[in-house]
Amino acid sequence: MRRSPLHIDLSPKERSTLESWLRCATTPNGLAQRVRVVLRFADGRTIRQIARDMDMALNTVKLWLRRFGTKRLEGFDDLPRSGRPVTFSPGRGHALGQARLCGDAQGIGDPLAE
Repeated sequence: MRRSPLHIDLSPKERSTLESWLRCATTPNGLAQRVRVVLRFADGRTIRQIARDMDMALNTVKLWLRRFGTKRLEGFDDLPRSGRPVTFSPGRGHALGQARLCGDAQGIGDPLAE
């Protein structure tokens, strides 16, 4: 069987961090999936096995392994998206929407209510 040129050795601290992220109920699903990919690869599974077992594209598995290999834990962060930047935080946007529905948009500083 052909082995991958990628090689990942986890330090005890990295493994502990990754495993704690998996145990945490508030870890986003995408991050947990990336962590599982890296842990399985570090435990000796092949890229093809990981892709098949996790029902992921082979290129996606390779992407996260390469990114972890170069950036380590910081590699799990999503890259910035293209497009218009967010003007309001999700909570602020929800508050504005609720205020508009209730007719009190001026009281919370809504620029469209003036």
